[in-house]
Amino acid sequence: MEKYLYDLLDILIVIFFLFISKRTADFLTKFDDDDSVEIGANSAVALWRFGQYFGMAIAMSGLLGTETAMKDIPSFFLNGALVTLLFFLSHYINRYLFLKGIDNNKLIGEGNAAVGMVNCGIYLASGLVLNGVLSGGGGGLLSAIVFFALAQCVIALIFLITQKIYQIGIKDEIAGGNLSAGVFLAGVVISYAVILRSSVSGDFIGWERGIISFFVSAFVGLAFLFVIQKVADAIFLPKTTLSEQIIKRNTAAVTVVEAISLSVAIVIARIM
Repeated sequence: MEKYLYDLLDILIVIFFLFISKRTADFLTKFDDDDSVEIGANSAVALWRFGQYFGMAIAMSGLLGTETAMKDIPSFFLNGALVTLLFFLSHYINRYLFLKGIDNNKLIGEGNAAVGMVNCGIYLASGLVLNGVLSGGGGGLLSAIVFFALAQCVIALIFLITQKIYQIGIKDEIAGGNLSAGVFLAGVVISYAVILRSSVSGDFIGWERGIISFFVSAFVGLAFLFVIQKVADAIFLPKTTLSEQIIKRNTAAVTVVEAISLSVAIVIARIM
């Protein structure tokens, strides 16, 4: 009976932090988010909030099932506050890197679904990474924060490499409302976050071994991801290229390729 009581408290605390994340996002935006969804049927805001709530739940689930969650509710509550802070910090760091020069709030308020999709992807990626760094034991909050920071650096590198490989103006396409570009970037970030989560999860094994293991797994996963992306491009879009379909705004074709990439990323993460 006691276990079920703690489980209920854990669920209530997670719901509380989901509400806090909503109020935080409400405060940071320059428009009425609720009216945009309920009255304006703004899909960009809906995508943004979908990623935010789902990502936050994924991040918080990294704390569930631990001794802290089961036996020390105040500590779980404080850790939840830290997770919320890191979650939003991660989102803003990545949003700055991926959408630099784009007025995020303005375009989402106007219904730019491409920008909303990228924000959704960033939130989900942030939640996956946080879930990974919180899922192990032995290192404490310091190791969680350090590996979280390392993961952010690698995710930033993903964007730079993506720009070089595909040689298209991703940010310009997204700012122009090209949903296929938004799906592409969100798919790349989420797929890599799935792999990266396996690099940062597990028990702390010491700083030297842990950091070496992280970078080996991170860059092996990065290589696999781009190879798979190219293979999926060649197999499922045999008469064209992913770059061409993004420019043509063919969201259907881009979605198929990103679905394959995400599916294979899940398998790679399991193997690693």
